[in-house]
Amino acid sequence: MFQGDNFEGLRGFEKIAAIPSNAVAMESAYAFGLGRIALLAVSGPSGWGKTRLLEAAAKTVTVSEGRAPRIVDAGVWAEGGLYDPDQPLLLDNLQDGLRSARRRIRLNLALERRARAGKPTMVAMTANHASQVRQAVPLYRSWTDVRIEEPVALERQHVVKHLAERLDLNLSDSLQTILAQRLCGNGRSMEGALKRLKLSGDSWHNDVETIRACGILSPCFEDKGDWDLRLLIQDAAERLEMEPRKPWAMYAMRRWAQLPEVDVASFYEAPSRDVYNGVRRLRERVKAGALNGQAERFAGYIVDRLAMA
Repeated sequence: MFQGDNFEGLRGFEKIAAIPSNAVAMESAYAFGLGRIALLAVSGPSGWGKTRLLEAAAKTVTVSEGRAPRIVDAGVWAEGGLYDPDQPLLLDNLQDGLRSARRRIRLNLALERRARAGKPTMVAMTANHASQVRQAVPLYRSWTDVRIEEPVALERQHVVKHLAERLDLNLSDSLQTILAQRLCGNGRSMEGALKRLKLSGDSWHNDVETIRACGILSPCFEDKGDWDLRLLIQDAAERLEMEPRKPWAMYAMRRWAQLPEVDVASFYEAPSRDVYNGVRRLRERVKAGALNGQAERFAGYIVDRLAMA
């Protein structure tokens, strides 16, 4: 089975989260960079590492052959963009070069000449089905055709962990699970969300920090449809039978998740001053140390509920 640490320290590949969904593609890109594969086509859904694989392959070529090939957009190349024909060719966004009949014909002829000559060529294509690659590259049987699949749940958690390490973010295990389950979109949008989190701090390790991180990233969760941090906190307060329940829920929303006071007031259909006063009174009691045990228990329970949601 593929082991991600096989690529430890290799220039370019350290930026890619090594998971089963992209294992064959990573190995093939490395083999292309070393000259062991002449024609390589990489396909898959948008945002899951095809361009990063091109970059990693280009750096491998640079190290192994002492020359640095450029990554060229397929549409530009199809229009006759300048490129050294003796260099390895790395084409990105092959699908863009196929959108017009004229471009498609020019691209097909140019790729066929390279394929017949056996010149090193690697192409990356956003495609929903593997059959689209067969229609896109000439002399298909001459190519090594590999596909990156969208990660499954456990793989998404590994991607989150990898991206966090790249950004020097210290995330709790629970937060990694929540983000893997709840962050919308692809790898690019996940990285964007983590960069947003990093603007507010590097360490998100304990339960309160995990809740605050969820508050910051709530806009990144909303496309899931069933995400409302206020409702999840209120539900946790009711299940744990916190007393007084509403002030505890308000306290968690405002002090831990740091949600805007107006949003909390809107949730309870109450004046903002009621939220402010309820949170202030409970905060004074927590600050005095009388409710530390309850606060710690409540925060832990909220995180458990978030990770299960």
